[in-house]
Amino acid sequence: MCDTIGRITDERSVLFGKNSDRHPKEVQVLEFVTGTLESDRYPTLDKYTPQFETLEKAHRHFEHPYPALISRPSWIWGAEMGVNDRGVVIGNEAVFTKQRSLKEGLLGMDMLRLALHNASTAETAVQFILNLLDRYGQGGDGAFIGKLTYSNSFIIGDKDRLFILETAGSRWAVKEIKTHDSISNAYRIGTTYDTSDAVSDGKHFAETWRDGFKEFFSKGRVRRKTTKRLLADAEPTWMGMRNVLLHNRGTLGKMDRSMKSIAINASFPKPTRTTASMVVEYPRDTILIWSCPTPLPQYHPFVPIIFGVEDIWEERNSYEDAKKRQDLTDALLRSSAQERTKAAEAARALDKRFEKRIRTVLGDKAKLMKAIRQCTTDFLKHEDDLAKRLGVQGKKM
Repeated sequence: MCDTIGRITDERSVLFGKNSDRHPKEVQVLEFVTGTLESDRYPTLDKYTPQFETLEKAHRHFEHPYPALISRPSWIWGAEMGVNDRGVVIGNEAVFTKQRSLKEGLLGMDMLRLALHNASTAETAVQFILNLLDRYGQGGDGAFIGKLTYSNSFIIGDKDRLFILETAGSRWAVKEIKTHDSISNAYRIGTTYDTSDAVSDGKHFAETWRDGFKEFFSKGRVRRKTTKRLLADAEPTWMGMRNVLLHNRGTLGKMDRSMKSIAINASFPKPTRTTASMVVEYPRDTILIWSCPTPLPQYHPFVPIIFGVEDIWEERNSYEDAKKRQDLTDALLRSSAQERTKAAEAARALDKRFEKRIRTVLGDKAKLMKAIRQCTTDFLKHEDDLAKRLGVQGKKM
């Protein structure tokens, strides 16, 4: 289960954030990508074959001009969240509907990545996804282990605007965010929306299409209420967004494992863990991404990334690197409460150091590039040192 948040500041600046919550054994990769279908997917799961075949049919109709930075489950082409080099940013949520899921329909994550490679504004990304929905439908099993079929809710933004797009099978509604809002694993849109499909027009979208039984177990309504409350009080900065994503009702030494927290660890009967986190902001027309590519962001720093530094991630975004980051969090969870608290304090100290370093050079591209590279080096060294201290084996991160 996941949470996605968006904010328009008083200065009309956009802030976007998302936690990707997935099965704790699933590896998620952070990578710069083009629109090619030749992404490394591992492991190969038969359940994804119908979706990939539909993806191939859709893919050939578009030119895919925009590269993107994405965070994706390693076995899927599509992404949980990402931003393209025009500043279009998208995050999706699983929502549960009474509408039929198509066996060969597109996964929401694949629709998300297709939109990133083909839309130059948030508004065109909304329309692009609606066109995919109309032509190919949505469906498939998005679970790494077990089975999970669902429709999708998205927050779609750029440097100027934010939209919520919710779907229920072939039904949909769109609402522009004017101040702040959030989505989770429950329908958000009621009777107030900007546009919808003809069948949904005039109806309460959530009450018409939601599967209340499945929605109850997702705790999506509870979590959305929490993120909405936290957003209202949060500082209108990337760190304010980060703090919403980090929210957990427990302590650093002993996390709350329930679905009522925002950044969570796995617990029975729903094995789900916050696997990766991302915040995007647009200071001085810069697309500035703050990414935590390591599970459980409470214990790991957010590293700043911009387009133009793809080379420094090329050798550090493989499946093996992502698996080692997963192993690092597993080792932290096996360690003492004191060790986890120490890791968390070090991570937040690095966040502050990175923020100061980046904020002082915004507007000077050469200095910004240099600062980004130094932050990345420091981030990788921090994770390597932590892995060494915890005895995590394997190649350097």
